[in-house]
Amino acid sequence: MKVTRKSPYAIYFFGLTFLLYGIIFSLYRLSDILICTGLAILAYTIAGKVLPQEEIVVHEDIAKTKGNAALNEAIEEANGYLKAIRQKNTLIADEEITQKLDRIEAVTKEIFDVALVKDEEVKDVRRMLNYYLPTVIKLLDTYVELSSKSYSGENITGSMNKIAEMLSTIITAFEKHLDEMYSQEAMDIDSEIMVLEQILISEGLLEKKDQTITLK
Repeated sequence: MKVTRKSPYAIYFFGLTFLLYGIIFSLYRLSDILICTGLAILAYTIAGKVLPQEEIVVHEDIAKTKGNAALNEAIEEANGYLKAIRQKNTLIADEEITQKLDRIEAVTKEIFDVALVKDEEVKDVRRMLNYYLPTVIKLLDTYVELSSKSYSGENITGSMNKIAEMLSTIITAFEKHLDEMYSQEAMDIDSEIMVLEQILISEGLLEKKDQTITLK
């Protein structure tokens, strides 16, 4: 999850205001301290609005559910994998890889969010835990090792590129899995629409011509 916060440099304006006020005037009286504090807060507020805001990524664990022990066990396992991925991500300077790993984490959480809402069986997420996420960690171990080499020859560069491509493939697989989790809902919607269309046709509110339904 990305959150936006004020620039961390805004606090410098707070301290600078105290410093300048203390040099120009004095801070011996309570009134001076109150005035200086007010000016410092004002400077901090203005600086926070003027300076570019900072966007940071806040990582949160997947929340557990109540009553489904097997799913909670899977969630705990997934959180462990995601934590390991984040740790290895800090060792990688490539921004593209970082974005892919952030996406893997985001889609993983979305999949578990759907599983929690639907109270899905663990089998729906077991392949992720048994293969995909552990594979991501192994690939990252290799990538980190290769990127630490002082020499980047054709084989090293080629292997790193293949790892980057495989991460994209894993993202596609996760997104497809997430979409498939909504297959039942899609079927239910199609059925509801068909029933509604038939009712409207039978009441003379719609007409069907060559598989095309139009309002009368």
